[in-house]
Amino acid sequence: MTYEERPHGVPDTAGTLDRDPACDLIPMWMFLPARARDAFRTAVAMDGATWARACGLALAGSLPVPDDPFFAVPGRVTAALRRLDAVLGDHAERG
Repeated sequence: MTYEERPHGVPDTAGTLDRDPACDLIPMWMFLPARARDAFRTAVAMDGATWARACGLALAGSLPVPDDPFFAVPGRVTAALRRLDAVLGDHAERG
């Protein structure tokens, strides 16, 4: 394998979702109670695919990972599980 054929770095995918409107919806589950989330969803009027992506992204961010130092801080697991319940509840109710 020549130098030109070998990988020269690792792609940075951190900004891949920067322009996806689903990312803008994630804080809804972090800060709004259920009634406010319903009003927000109605007001924003995003399509179903965007809501599905937002749910998936919010779920991924609320799953505690064993030995993750982020969750070593008291209250973070509780907050993450509360957000997980909110996302799953909204999805079950409204899809």
